[in-house]
Amino acid sequence: ACAPAATRARPAVAVHEHEVQVESGAGLCQPRAAVTILAQTPADLDAARGLIASRPLHGQGEHTPEFQIVVTPAKGIFTRTEALSEGQHVERGTRLGTVRTNRDEHAIVATTTGVLTEWLRHDGDIVAAGLPVALLSDGSEL
Repeated sequence: ACAPAATRARPAVAVHEHEVQVESGAGLCQPRAAVTILAQTPADLDAARGLIASRPLHGQGEHTPEFQIVVTPAKGIFTRTEALSEGQHVERGTRLGTVRTNRDEHAIVATTTGVLTEWLRHDGDIVAAGLPVALLSDGSEL
């Protein structure tokens, strides 16, 4: 017979390895390995931190590229900066495009230095505030 839940010994910190689906830029879902670490009480946090520190940050010899999603500052009509194309290096603060409203024009700027990996919107698209328009990467995957 099973012991009541209150008397069963539970590990202070549990690790569950599983797979998650991650959406790529093309809208395709790809499986990725993931780990969930569960601590039963705040007193178990030191053991959880030790467990996290003992695991590698990335898989064997892998490098995970760093991406930054650039979003619109306001609702309006999106226009790309003509001189920019995918694969081009951009500096932080570079104007990537604009969003035009009935009253104003808002600049969309690169928040980090990197490579313009992909345009997510086309010229003339009507966009909502906070909608992704471009993907910047650190350039490590090139």
